[in-house]
Amino acid sequence: MSRGYRRGYRRDEPWSIGIEDPAGGADLLAVVVLDRDQAIATSSVRIGLRPGPDGRHVHHLIDPRTGLPGGAGLTAVTVAWQDPAWAEVWSKALFLEGRAGVAAEARRRGLAAWWVDAEGELSMTPAARQQTSWVRAEARIA
Repeated sequence: MSRGYRRGYRRDEPWSIGIEDPAGGADLLAVVVLDRDQAIATSSVRIGLRPGPDGRHVHHLIDPRTGLPGGAGLTAVTVAWQDPAWAEVWSKALFLEGRAGVAAEARRRGLAAWWVDAEGELSMTPAARQQTSWVRAEARIA
């Protein structure tokens, strides 16, 4: 579910946006610095779980190819892009690629994308790495 958009600069300073832990942890997974005139959107399974036909709780991100919840092996995808609507579209499209396809599709399209797998590991594209100012996993190592 999208958590909203942030765009542009504030008092000539870039926005710094935290990527939340989709498991609900209090600590951020990473901090992203947006380029001028960029927006950011996240699609996640954290909010919006509903009982499915078999009684299991399922998320709302439905793969149109199967009619079932998609994104196998992922819990969240975040995308930074110039247009907030397209950031939203790309976050959902990449989420539906699942863990097996998210990296290749995001790189192929040149997107700044961050994703969290079912084990809680954060990964990102090279374009996203350039905009990432802090990563929790790296802070622990230092």
